[in-house]
Amino acid sequence: PKDYSKDGRLNEKNEIHLEMGNSCGCNKMLVVDDTPTNVFVLKGLLKLLGFSADEASNGEIALNMVQKAVRKGCGCKYEVIFMDVNMPIMDGYESTSSIRQFLNESQVEQCLIIG
Repeated sequence: PKDYSKDGRLNEKNEIHLEMGNSCGCNKMLVVDDTPTNVFVLKGLLKLLGFSADEASNGEIALNMVQKAVRKGCGCKYEVIFMDVNMPIMDGYESTSSIRQFLNESQVEQCLIIG
């Protein structure tokens, strides 16, 4: 897991600080949940805080989105992923493991995955 205190994003109150967006328009957050109501509520809360997020309805879609973001070539990747645990096709545990493996193999900094 990434130590967010090293790059100054984690302050003494254990709060993570992220830039609001990328110049290329890519989102830095991903919400992964198979329940549309949960996605709606979380994206609404993030919007109130000034953030926008992409969404995926299962872990396989999330993995594909992470891979696409890294391979896009603009230097963007998700910094925070909100991951549901119980989902069809690929659950949160398997998706988290696959995302971490992909980022390691791609030599890309790990992201924070909250589940």
